[in-house]
Amino acid sequence: MGPADNPPEVVAVIKNFVSSGMLRTSSFATSCTPSGDSRICVTYPGGTFNCSGALNAPGCPVDVTVVYRYDLLLNYFPLNVRLGSRSRGVITY
Repeated sequence: MGPADNPPEVVAVIKNFVSSGMLRTSSFATSCTPSGDSRICVTYPGGTFNCSGALNAPGCPVDVTVVYRYDLLLNYFPLNVRLGSRSRGVITY
C-alpha cells in the first residue's frame, strides 16, 4: 500500500526543476499514459526492493518519467519531436 501516482508534492518539485531550464511548466500534463505532448509521470513500483510498509518509505524505488515536446521556435519547419528521460531512484529519507 502506498501513495497514488503523481503525488502533487513530487510533481511540484519536478516542475520547479524543469522551470530552471526555461521550459514552459504549464504545458506539462500529469499523466502516466503515453499520449500528449509533454507529461510528468511519477510511480512507486514496489517489487522486490526492501520496502517496509508504504511504497514511499525509505528503501523503496520511485520512477520518474518526463517527456517534453521540443519546439524549434521556427514555424517554417514543423517538427513533432518529443524529448524524454526516465529515471529510477531509491527513497533514502
